[in-house]
Order: sequence, then structure tokens, then C-alpha cells
Amino acid sequence: MKNYILSTLVAVALIGSVSAECLLDNGLVAFYSFNGNANDSIGSNNISANGYSYSINQLGCPNSALLLTNNDHLYSSISVLISGASDRTISFWCNLKDTNSYARIGWGVDKLAGQCVVQATVQGIWFTTFYNDLTANIPNPLNTNQWAMYTLTYSGQSNIAKAYVNGVLVSPTSFYPEGTNLSYQLNTTASPIHIETYYGCSISDLAIYNRDLSSNEVSQLYYVQSQDEESYLAQSLPTNRTFFNSLASNPDFISALATSITSSPSSYGVLQQGVQGIQGPVGPRGLQGIQGVQGPTGVFDPTVLTNRDFLTGLASNSIFLDALTAQIQNGTNNYGIAVKQNQSLNFPAIPALTITPIRKYTNVVTASSGLSPVIQISGNTAVATVSNNVLTPIGSGSTTITVSQAGNALWNPISATQPLVVNKGVQTLAFPAIPAQTYSTFKTLTLKATSSAKLTPITYSSDNTAVAIVSNNILLLQGKGTSAITATQAGNVYFTPATATQTLIVK
Repeated sequence: MKNYILSTLVAVALIGSVSAECLLDNGLVAFYSFNGNANDSIGSNNISANGYSYSINQLGCPNSALLLTNNDHLYSSISVLISGASDRTISFWCNLKDTNSYARIGWGVDKLAGQCVVQATVQGIWFTTFYNDLTANIPNPLNTNQWAMYTLTYSGQSNIAKAYVNGVLVSPTSFYPEGTNLSYQLNTTASPIHIETYYGCSISDLAIYNRDLSSNEVSQLYYVQSQDEESYLAQSLPTNRTFFNSLASNPDFISALATSITSSPSSYGVLQQGVQGIQGPVGPRGLQGIQGVQGPTGVFDPTVLTNRDFLTGLASNSIFLDALTAQIQNGTNNYGIAVKQNQSLNFPAIPALTITPIRKYTNVVTASSGLSPVIQISGNTAVATVSNNVLTPIGSGSTTITVSQAGNALWNPISATQPLVVNKGVQTLAFPAIPAQTYSTFKTLTLKATSSAKLTPITYSSDNTAVAIVSNNILLLQGKGTSAITATQAGNVYFTPATATQTLIVK
């Protein structure tokens, strides 16, 4: 399970009920989830979208994305969200219906007086001020009807814009708008918001920040908005006494949490210095018990339950998250907190193999969870065997290769199969033409056919023994006429049989 899911666990466990986006709401001035309307989820900056339809969003939730058809335009009449050439981030999810489709989120005085535009296409992201622009194409164009998150960040202090698709920086270099053009356009403010499409699209989770999100924050925003949190967290987590009692008695977890708390007490406000006294017993609350183990240095401050700085600090503390991960994994059924996820196998088709004495085939199979080992088994070891991820052909025929990954406390087991066909190599015989012969008693010829596989012996036969007979590779003339002389090599475990025929004429 990824650290950000565990970060969410920390927030949910300590606060009780909070969405994953809460850890990314610093500087968020407007958020449009388009859950059946175009209202601002965190404020009153609503957009009028009467008459518009709604579709499923990137998580498959119905009525959670604004559905726009060809050449639709929406304008807001909201107050100023961001003024001047201030820092900002514009992020939204988009599902384009055609390779020529685009979706635009713009801001400025009005459509005609000039505005800044973030445009999403299947090729990437485009940002323009109508005086200067940034084009950032992704290596592999997206498919139509495929959801993707497009993000544009801008730093007013450094005058740098950056473009991201699905949380990954795609602008080839940092973008420095020419002169003061971008600042001039940004000074037109971010009102009204303008949403436009061409050839149709769906838009979801439009977020507007008054700050320049870092690359890590953009990546985290993508992860949060592309995951269905309910598939990871049980609703009973805030009241799961078994889990919290186990946490409170886990010295590794307590040590990690204590380190997190004491690393910056002035920022978190968790520790209040008190008179040193005798260490008391572990308290009834998990965190109070942790303070007792830490020592008689103060008292627990209950405001930690709503201390967002502290929770954010915990959520980014790798030592704490590793300890929490181990605690969840070691509990029976993960304490009912983490529902096991399905993993998949990257198991490419195995080509037909031609057997040779030294033939090997490396068959690399990986699990989407990153778990190992991935076990491979051959159903017919007379055809092929598997050691680690190396296939060794043994004999011609067919077999089934089964791969499996056993899973763990967080991932379900999985298996998959692929057919394997092993063929013998094909050999050919080089059998030179036999010159026409004049009959004489006891006249012989030496036949010299060779195998491309260098196999022996090669046997010979005559279909007209009145003309010639063959012993080993010596042909003895018997009379005048015509005979077909056939060379044969029987093959072996690696190569198929082969024959070749030449015509003998005796005058």
C-alpha cells in the first residue's frame, strides 16, 4: 500500500472523518467537483451551468463530471479569486471524446479582451497568454475517452510556468514568459472563469489554488484524485479499539510517533512543557500513552486532533508510515482497516520456441503490486522446464506455463497461464545431382549427401534395383534405365527428419 494511503489513514484515524483532499487544501480558493452542479465545494464561487448534463467521473462515479458537447461555453460571474501576477495552480480532469477535441479553462476580463488559457488535448497541455505560450506534448498521445489530469502551475516571483499531465512534468523546460506579457495578462485577474470545449468532453475536479504547487504536491494531488479511498479504508476505523490498543503497545510504532512529535514541537503545538514528575502509566488514549513512554516532559495537548500541521507532518514522515504499515500488516485481517486489493500480472505471450541443445528463453513476469517472488511452473516437464524465470525446452510438443503471486496482508493472490509450443528444428539435406552413367559391370559411385544439422547417418535407397542398388553410401550399377535415389536422415530430439532425391540415368 502506498505511503499516501497511509497518510490518509493517519488523518482519518486522528480526526475521525476527513477526505484525502484535506491534506492538499492549503491555498485552494475554489473547487468544482461537478457532482450534479457547478457549485464551488469549498466556497460560494458557484458557476451557473443550468441545462447541462453530467456523466461519470475518473473514478466511475455517476453524475460527477460536467458533460460538454461541441462548442459549449460557460462563464462565471464570481468575484476575484486570484489577483495580479500572483502564484496560482489550475488543475482539472478531462475526458476528450475525439482526437480533435480540446477543453479549455480560461480566465481574464472577458473572452474578447484577452485571457489566459490552459488547454487539454490528447497530445498534451497548452498554456497561452495570447502573447506567449507553452506547448508541452506527452511522449505517447492519450486515447480518446480516457481520463487524464491536466495541471498548470505558475510562480509569480520567478515568472515560471510548468505543465503536468497525470501528475508528471511534461514541459521540456521551465517556461519563462516573454517580458511582462504574462504578468500583464495575469493582472487581468482570474475572473470570470471560462470553460470551453470543442468536439465534446467531460470535466471533473477543477481546482484553483492561489499558490504554486510543487512537483511532489501535483503528483500527490493526482494520486488522491485517481484513487477510490473507500477501497482502502474501513468506515469503522475511527472506533477500532483493537487496532489502537495494538498501536499503543507497539514499541516501534510508539518510538516512530514520538520522533515525529518531538522533531518540531514548536510547529505542531503538541507538547506543552510541564513540571518533571514520575512517569505515569500508559493512558487510555493511544497518543497519551505515547507521551508517557516518551518521558515526564509535559502533558498531552488535545488540540492535536485538529492540528493540521501536525497531521501533515505525520503523513510525510517515512519512519512513522513504515511503522504504521507494519502494524496494519501484522494484524489479523489488517484490523479491518485495509481491504486487500487485487493485483495483476504483466505476463507477455510466450512465442513458439524451437528446441536446440542450448536453447533458453527468459520469461520475465511482474506483479502490479511489486511483490515477489512470482512463481512459474510448467504443466508438462517433458516439453519445457522453468527455473526462476528461465524456460528450457526439453522436447517438442505443448505445455501450459502457470505463473502465480501469493499476495500478502494487503494484496490478494493471483495466477495466470500462457500456452507454450516447442517445435523441433528443421534440417535439410544437400544431395548433389548424380551425373548420367554409362553401364559397365561392377561400376560404383559414392553418394555424398550432407545434413544442415550435421546429423548422421544418412541412408540411401533406390526405387529401381534393376538399375542400381545402394549399400551404405556406395551405389552399384545393375543395368540400363532410370532410378530415383533417395537420401534420408532420421532426425533426433532436436531436429525433424529430412529427405532429398536425385534421378540416376544409366545408358
